[in-house]
Amino acid sequence: MNEEDKLATRKRRHKKIRLGLDLQRTKYILPNLFTLSSIFFGFATILLLAHDQSEVAFRKAVICLSFALFCDIVDGRVARLTKTQSQFGLQLDSLADAISFGVVPGFMIYQLTLHQLGALGVFLSFLFVACGALRLARFNVLAQKEESSCRYFIGLPIPLAAGMIVALSIVFPKESATHVQSLLAGGLTLALSYLMVSNVKYRTFKKMGSKRQSLLFYSIGSLSFVLIFFLVNPAAAFFSFFGGYVLLGIIESLFRLFFKNKKQAISSVS
Repeated sequence: MNEEDKLATRKRRHKKIRLGLDLQRTKYILPNLFTLSSIFFGFATILLLAHDQSEVAFRKAVICLSFALFCDIVDGRVARLTKTQSQFGLQLDSLADAISFGVVPGFMIYQLTLHQLGALGVFLSFLFVACGALRLARFNVLAQKEESSCRYFIGLPIPLAAGMIVALSIVFPKESATHVQSLLAGGLTLALSYLMVSNVKYRTFKKMGSKRQSLLFYSIGSLSFVLIFFLVNPAAAFFSFFGGYVLLGIIESLFRLFFKNKKQAISSVS
């Protein structure tokens, strides 16, 4: 084989390699697949509840939305592990959250119990969706300006607000929904909508590390969830888990406000 034939063979090999799978590029697809899976489970929830509002349908919807929450948690972790964070992924994740944790929970809580409140129920359901979209838009702006802290979210994260709706769907079964429960669900929906657009800070738990306090916190939280799940009932476990996170942000904000006012009072006296 002369030199020209060898050179042609090398070119053909390089061409095959170029036409092959570029693993460096395809790894960007992996976190986006989890994000799209979150949208799929949200869409499946709507399909389940569009024509069937039985208790069985709501149980299936809760499972679908729980899978959507899982995919939303995993996509960010996968992006960080593979170092594939991008602006495209950020925008896609926000769009997925707006659908799966904004539109879907709003539709879900309306079909569950808020429909009994008539026009007020429609307004409260839409308010949840609107405040969720506003919260996501603010998060994207802060992320681009690099003004958001790694330790805190500003406002209740929309997946956690959706988690409260899921927990409520378990606590208030469709078949036994009463007018009083509809009013309570409406009040909770209003509170969640406000918390999403508020300045209340919620911990991200990204920098807890392996310190003793962190391990103690995780241990107590996990043990409490397991005990409530098995000794009381799963509905109470889910509701206490999401409700505890919501209350944690409120309590910490009240403490910060109290100590800030106390510090200002001491400085004004001195």
